[in-house]
Amino acid sequence: MARITNPRRTQLLADYASWRGTDKDFCAEHQVPPSTFYKWLQRERSKSAKSGFVEVRQKPIGKSRIAGATTAMSVRFGNTELMLHEAPDPQWMADVIERLA
Repeated sequence: MARITNPRRTQLLADYASWRGTDKDFCAEHQVPPSTFYKWLQRERSKSAKSGFVEVRQKPIGKSRIAGATTAMSVRFGNTELMLHEAPDPQWMADVIERLA
């Protein structure tokens, strides 16, 4: 596989922000080795952590994996996704994000 240029990597990471599937499917569709993709994500998150801010992106509410429930909020850290069915207390959410970062 050919080396991926910086502009292409930036575009892929931007596309990933709106991706609704699994990380594995994203990598397969875009022909990026998962190990390479996770290095990119780690590097980007490291840059965000240095600035003191963590980017949060809101996605449309969708169907939960729990029958009949909807997801009010989901937070993804690498392969881990936290799905909340009610909007959490903002301070609690800030504490969770701080501990996971």
